[in-house]
Amino acid sequence: MRKNILHTLTLVALFLFLCPSVRAGQELTLLIHPYLTPTEIHRKFAPLAFYLLKETGKRIVIKVSKDYQEQINAVGTNQMDFAYMGPNLYVEMTKKYGKKPLLACQEVNGHPFLHGMIFVKNSSPINSLADLAGKRLAFVSPESTMGYVIPRLMLQEAGVDLKQAAQVDFLKGHSNVALAVLNGYYDAGAVKDETFYSYQDRGLRMLAKSPPIHEHLFVGSSQLPESLISSLSKALQSLHDPDVLSAICPNLTKLLPVKDSDYNDLRNILATAKPSR
Repeated sequence: MRKNILHTLTLVALFLFLCPSVRAGQELTLLIHPYLTPTEIHRKFAPLAFYLLKETGKRIVIKVSKDYQEQINAVGTNQMDFAYMGPNLYVEMTKKYGKKPLLACQEVNGHPFLHGMIFVKNSSPINSLADLAGKRLAFVSPESTMGYVIPRLMLQEAGVDLKQAAQVDFLKGHSNVALAVLNGYYDAGAVKDETFYSYQDRGLRMLAKSPPIHEHLFVGSSQLPESLISSLSKALQSLHDPDVLSAICPNLTKLLPVKDSDYNDLRNILATAKPSR
C-alpha cells in the first residue's frame, strides 16, 4: 500500500512538472469533512486528485475541514471550489444557505445508498437497542449522518433516552468510534456501514442497521463557471478506474448523476424527529 501511495504521488509530481497548462490560478480546492484523520483522507483522495488533473488540467488541492460545522459553512459561503459531503451535512448546508451545483454521488456495491450501524463488542451481554439504556455510547459528530443523526433516531424509537445515558461522547471520526468500543471504553457506538465492516472481524457485533439514505456526494461552488461545473461532473461520472474508486471507498462502483430531491427522504426524517445534542 505504501509503495502504491508513493507511486501515485510521484506521478502527480511528474505530471505537474510536465503539464504546461497547470500554472498559478489553475488549481481547485476540494474540501472534505474530517470523517477520518487528515492523513487518511489525503491518502484516499490523492488518486482522485491525479485523475481530475489529467481530465480537467486543474491541480486539485485537498483540504480537510476542522470539523463538520466548518465544512457546512465553507460550502455554503463558497469558500472552496468543490466538496465531498455526507448526506446530513449536505441537507444542513442547503437548509442554511440554499442549493448548490451537484456534481455526482457515490454508488457502493451497485446501490447509491448507505446505512448506519449501531454495534457492540462480540463479548458484550447487550443484545438489543433497548439494552443500551443507561450505557456508555460513542458517536462521531452531532452532524454525522450515520455517526449520530440516524442512530439517535433509531435509539429514540427503541425507547432509549440519551439524556439518561451513563456517557455520550463525540469522537470526531468513524474509526475512532469503532476502536473505542473495541477497547472497552464504551458499551456501544454508531458508524457508517463501511467502517463497521472494516472492523467487524476484529470483534464487533451489529445490534441494528439503519434504513437506507442516499450516499455521499460531490458539491460545487455556485461561483464556479458553468463550463467548469460541467467538466467536473463529466469527469467524476466518467470515472471507471477501480483503483481510484476503491481508494475513496471500498466497493465504490461508480459516481452517479445526483439531484437535490434525492435527499428529500432524509429531510423528511429530520423534519419529524430532528436529533439534538
